[in-house]
Parts: sequence; structure tokens; C-alpha cells
Amino acid sequence: MVSLAGGRVPVISSGHISENRDDQRAELAAMAETGIDALVLVSNRLDTGNAGTEAFRSSLDAILSWLPSDLALGLYECPAPIAVS
Repeated sequence: MVSLAGGRVPVISSGHISENRDDQRAELAAMAETGIDALVLVSNRLDTGNAGTEAFRSSLDAILSWLPSDLALGLYECPAPIAVS
């Protein structure tokens, strides 16, 4: 998509869907390497176990360490699906 935009419009990507950190790192790094202008993180992937603020912050800090420091970031407040039994 970056090449299709040809610099005419900014390209923003998301799709941060995995639960485990190694998979998240691979997903986010792949998106960042495409040359996008901004990356949107999905908030429910930052604390997949619903453990609270410390887990959220730990995940966010890890992600920030993986991504280029000059890549613009956003957050999408997406509710996690609820398992119905």
C-alpha cells in the first residue's frame, strides 16, 4: 500500500492481533518495515490476560523498544471478544 500511495497520502497500518509477545513483535516489525507513516496498536492486545495496568505498561514498553523511535503511533480502543459458553 505504501508504494500505491506514492507519497500522496500518509499510510497508516494496524492488525496487531496476536496474543504472545514474540508473534506481536513479528507482526509489528513487519508492518513497520513496509515504510508506513504510522502504526495503530490495538489496546486489547497489550494486556491479553486482563492483568491490569502493570501488564499493559510492560507490553507497551516492550513494543516501544521494538519499533523505530520515529514511527508515529496510535491506539485503537477495541474491546476484546468475550467467550460465550
